[in-house]
Amino acid sequence: MAGAPDESDRHEPRLASLAELESFKVADDDPDPRGWEVVGGDGVPVGRVVDLVVDIESMKVRYLACSTDLIERHGARRQQVLVPPAFARVDPAASRVIVDTLQSGQLVRLPPFGGLPITAQFENEVQRAFVAGLRPPADRPPPGAATDDPAGPERRTNDEPSRHQPGQH
Repeated sequence: MAGAPDESDRHEPRLASLAELESFKVADDDPDPRGWEVVGGDGVPVGRVVDLVVDIESMKVRYLACSTDLIERHGARRQQVLVPPAFARVDPAASRVIVDTLQSGQLVRLPPFGGLPITAQFENEVQRAFVAGLRPPADRPPPGAATDDPAGPERRTNDEPSRHQPGQH
């Protein structure tokens, strides 16, 4: 049938919740962060790792599914968010996951994860949030740097895409 998507055209990996996969487990030599506290780059706990979203084709963790129920500021809602493992630093001694690239207020504003399946657009939004968190605005020092700014880490950052469209003035 003309125009129908061919199975070979699909390039997205099959994602699944580790909690729902009976035959999968975290490798013996890797820590299992489920239940561990999640901390933003500012040191403020935001929630816990509630599940691992895995790519069952590559047998790798694609995201840490994290709650945001430990933080009450920043207008936080109780929800789950996804954190790519590349942006998470595990601390097995303290049973916590540190997300150095985003402050706690940025973590709780990540796109809410409503469960699988997820769309490519959703994954792009999550990835953009983390990449934007790596580049502090020119008028703001990197996280952890000494500052005399009374607004501190609560100050708004440039972690949202510009609304300016090309050709508009």
